[in-house]
Amino acid sequence: MDVNSHQYFQQEAAKLQQQIQTLQNSNRHLMGESIGNLTAKELKSIETRLERGIGRIRSKKHELLLADIEYMQKREADLQSENLFLRAKVAEVERVAQEAEENQTMAAPPLPVAAGGGTAAELQALPASLDPRGYYLQMQASMLAASAASSSSQYPEEHPQGQEQHLQTALHLGYHIKVDSGTASKAFL
Repeated sequence: MDVNSHQYFQQEAAKLQQQIQTLQNSNRHLMGESIGNLTAKELKSIETRLERGIGRIRSKKHELLLADIEYMQKREADLQSENLFLRAKVAEVERVAQEAEENQTMAAPPLPVAAGGGTAAELQALPASLDPRGYYLQMQASMLAASAASSSSQYPEEHPQGQEQHLQTALHLGYHIKVDSGTASKAFL
């Protein structure tokens, strides 16, 4: 490096330091510091610069606020349309559920109330071991078989099939048929 380039760099460094000092002073003045030795003209210049800066700051702030307001209005419209869509969807689901419930209530008759105050569904929920129907059905079947066997042995020439049908009907109705010398009389069980 030669002497000329060394001097050049020293001069450039001095200029940059002076610029840094000027910028720091200007920054202090803009902040309202170190203004005691300034003239009225310099104060007016600083005030004008500050007012222009404030105007630019305010216009940028308003621009950002307007952009935010526009975005929020668009978002509000989107949310309202989504809300309407969801309300329609909920109404549709409720309508379908109500129709299904109405169809179900129309298809299934209301459960009768049993003598003890419970519904038929409560009675059906009883265990199968408490269900007397199985016992009575077995009893009816055995009685029918016994009656058919005895009547076929007593009256083989008559119509055993018709008589058996007659006995089934009588048993089903809760009556027991006694056959005495060709005449039938009904008696309660």
